[in-house]
Amino acid sequence: LAKRAMLAQLERLSYEDVLTGLYNRNRYIKQMQEFQSSPPESLGVLYLDINRLKEANDVYGHAYGDRLIVQAANLLRNVFSNGIYRVGGDEFVVLCPNVDEEQFETLVARFRQAINQAEGLDISVGAAWSSGGQDAMNQVMRADELMYEEKQLFYRSGLTGSPEHQAKIAEDLADPLHFRRK
Repeated sequence: LAKRAMLAQLERLSYEDVLTGLYNRNRYIKQMQEFQSSPPESLGVLYLDINRLKEANDVYGHAYGDRLIVQAANLLRNVFSNGIYRVGGDEFVVLCPNVDEEQFETLVARFRQAINQAEGLDISVGAAWSSGGQDAMNQVMRADELMYEEKQLFYRSGLTGSPEHQAKIAEDLADPLHFRRK
């Protein structure tokens, strides 16, 4: 019984991201394989990437970057109930099988609103929905393309927030205890 419990624990840990507690890339790959053999009737995919994470890590350290990753994970958790995967350093995928388009668009809008209210966190998002048993990998690639387009817009426009917002972020970053208090 102890060996069986330990094996079950190891299996669970092999599918969990240590930093965020979300599903990891291994679980994402397994889910995509399941979708290949049994496609859902409809699938909404949200793909996101944290903007300027490398810069934040370089300037403020990896502990700060980890806080941004955890903050993004918590925003996702607050909106989406399941199917959230951290697939790379600062990349996340949310898979919403068998949800109608209106429901999915409502969730995406709620998530975008949460991003806009988050301090010090810039995220690019791509979202794609389809029905009729579309190939899940194509859906993810489409959402990734849309995220990349938004990310390019972010960098081209120099979007960095208002001067007041940037001053607040700089003040927060100068205070290493800021994030411990939240």
